[in-house]
Amino acid sequence: MKKTFYLPLVFALFLMSCSKNDEISPVPKTVTDTIPTVTASTVTVDLSRTEQTIDGFGGSTAWSGALTDGQADAIFGNTNNSQMGLSICRLRIDPGQNWTEEQANAQKANARGAIVFATPWSPPASMTTNDSTMHGELDTTKYFSFALYLKSFGDYIKNAGVTLAAISLENEPDYKPDYESCSWTNSEIETFTKKNAPAIGYPFMIAESFNFDVSMTDPSLDDSAACANISYIGGHLYGTNPFIYTNAINHGKKIWMTEHYYDNANNEITIALEAAKEINDCMCDNMNAYVWWWMLPLNGSQCNLIDSSNDLTKNGCAIGQFAKWIRPGYKRVEATPNPYTDIYVSAYTNENKIVIILINTNTISIKQPITIQNGNISSVTPYETSDSKNIATLSNIAVSDGSLIINLDALSITTLVSN
Repeated sequence: MKKTFYLPLVFALFLMSCSKNDEISPVPKTVTDTIPTVTASTVTVDLSRTEQTIDGFGGSTAWSGALTDGQADAIFGNTNNSQMGLSICRLRIDPGQNWTEEQANAQKANARGAIVFATPWSPPASMTTNDSTMHGELDTTKYFSFALYLKSFGDYIKNAGVTLAAISLENEPDYKPDYESCSWTNSEIETFTKKNAPAIGYPFMIAESFNFDVSMTDPSLDDSAACANISYIGGHLYGTNPFIYTNAINHGKKIWMTEHYYDNANNEITIALEAAKEINDCMCDNMNAYVWWWMLPLNGSQCNLIDSSNDLTKNGCAIGQFAKWIRPGYKRVEATPNPYTDIYVSAYTNENKIVIILINTNTISIKQPITIQNGNISSVTPYETSDSKNIATLSNIAVSDGSLIINLDALSITTLVSN
């Protein structure tokens, strides 16, 4: 397929992809009170009770072209508050094997501390049942060839100095859009995973279902031979909500939410809060990673994380409130998840640092007491995104006998980082 064909395809992909997201934008709220008049129940953070390890937070460069240094700095950089600090980059495996731009993106992301994984939207047309990269299926006689093809992409990226963290079988095998795609049944996924996944030579991910349908992955998890070849379970949240995937957890698999987004054309804090709550829900449901869809302002995209000047949007700030301080290898720890109506909490540690996320979707500010158990810290630094702030550093708060109080601004995301 000629590269020039992808200019209209990119626009068509954007339109179709955005149409999948049937999330309803929240009704804009009006802040009615900026002085704390309500005290929430105490949030208890127990550092001795650890949950899943966090692999990171990321976004996709599919059909985005080659990132500029300025874009890569804004997205993956983590040296100042104007940078998002994403730690995962999701590449597209072009079936036409035009891989140069994604190789460059892998290098730039990795140089700024991000891990990289890759997803095919379709096999090469020569491997499909209809000789097309749309509406096809993988020819069952080409399973081994497809595994070697995926390996060749991983090796191509590795030749540039970046080893992929994972290669996925397919983007949304249970969704058939009018752009690049390939359908798989759960039994076909099981067969390929059992017999051909080892030939890929990189950690393997299934199945990136468009609505995280566990029926697509349960057969492979329940087949001991197939299960042994799986490192990651991926899935998307179109038309569904985060949940605890017990079967994958019981089989020791990492669970990544690998694509979702919220359109935010007017850069509203209310929509950014919806995104932040979804990220928080994924973490509280024991997922190991959260990956956004498009990060750049492409063809009128409304879900972008940076703007044309490489400044963070409100959505970008929302994910940055997690990504900048909850780095790969941190563990989630037990914390009171909902101390007051419409306040959502999670907490993390790497044994040296403690990070607490507090999302206040109320239109009034809230006084929030916090108690930290089984740890010894003297103060925390708050960072806030709200209608008037973008990952702003606030004054340090002293911690006395493991306790502190913070005033959460109305409609805000606050990250507390121990000093």
